[in-house]
Amino acid sequence: MRIMSTDAVLKQTLERATALPEEDKLTIIRVVDGYCMAVGLRQQFSPENQHSFLPNAKWYKDSPKGVLEEQDPAQLNEDGSGH
Repeated sequence: MRIMSTDAVLKQTLERATALPEEDKLTIIRVVDGYCMAVGLRQQFSPENQHSFLPNAKWYKDSPKGVLEEQDPAQLNEDGSGH
């Protein structure tokens, strides 16, 4: 049995997803992007990232935006470039 790296499995899975209908592709993008934002926020507020000069301060400038929020999904081409 051949052991594949996690990155290789992820790449293969996303390549298979390109055969799905457009709405399913957008759903996958939303789920993965939302998960990545959640992980980033969790890391931002981990104890290792607190600064001693303002240990309890949590500052927000803007809420995180998803990949699809930054670009109108109707404008995306087959390759996802939007051009």
